[in-house]
Amino acid sequence: MGVVMVRIDSIIPPHEVRDDGKLAALRESIEENGWQGRPLLGVPHPSAVGAFLALTGSHRTAAAQAAGLEEVPLYVAQLGGGLHVHESIHGDSLRNERDNPIEQEDLANYLRPWDPGAAALAEAEDAV
Repeated sequence: MGVVMVRIDSIIPPHEVRDDGKLAALRESIEENGWQGRPLLGVPHPSAVGAFLALTGSHRTAAAQAAGLEEVPLYVAQLGGGLHVHESIHGDSLRNERDNPIEQEDLANYLRPWDPGAAALAEAEDAV
């Protein structure tokens, strides 16, 4: 599907904000310059119509929302090879064919066979 503009309130982040300083710096940058750089990486949510599970970008999502953006760019990844979104009361996550959660550092390797563009974005996240 590639990059699409999506409403910020339709994005479910991969985890809570872990670094308030990073969040504040990103919010300030977005307020001054708008969205800069790469899009978020996500997949359609299996049960929330019109929603996306972000695979990257918890801080960027929260900063964009705090800065008042209504839409942000999201690269919609194509899943294959048994990859699926697992829904739970503890939070939704991307899982492999054995139903094990996929860690951020392994994301590019799982996505590469099905969506090289998504893998490249995941690799860029690891480099930050």
